Amino acid sequence: MPERPGYCPSCDRFIGAHDLCPYCDTPAGRLLPLRRLRLAALLIAVAGLGLVALFRHRHGIPTVALADLSPAWHGAHIRVHGVATAPPRRGRSRSGQPWLALTLAERSRPLLEVVAVGRTAELLAPLFDRSALPKTPMAIEVVGRLQWRAEKGPTLFVQTPADLIFHGPPSE
Repeated sequence: MPERPGYCPSCDRFIGAHDLCPYCDTPAGRLLPLRRLRLAALLIAVAGLGLVALFRHRHGIPTVALADLSPAWHGAHIRVHGVATAPPRRGRSRSGQPWLALTLAERSRPLLEVVAVGRTAELLAPLFDRSALPKTPMAIEVVGRLQWRAEKGPTLFVQTPADLIFHGPPSE
């Protein structure tokens, strides 16, 4: 009887890519094409992850205008420039976690809510004291992860205090 790949030569049961039959412990012929395929798949996966890591560090964070924000940007790590036209709001969630929120606008363009939560909000709180902020609108650059909700619109979550940069009064 001719040998079929993937079957035991002794008991004729399917053993897949095993070198030894799990039923009768007979050594099976090596299935080199399957082994090579698995090795090739592993090498391609590792090379792909390496390329993703390389390109992630070589390309900067994209700068997006507030007018260009759309639901397609949901989940993206982006940089935006805007003007803080209203005083910041802060408080605590029901679970007691601190939060800080700021509204950005860009020449009567759609508004963007910038939110810091937890430790980031605690570290940013001294920057938002009433005495530290000038009375005029403030130009701000923010880096964060965008979340888009249909009922609320865009929200940008700041992850570290260094992601929020004050530039002073806006230039017209």
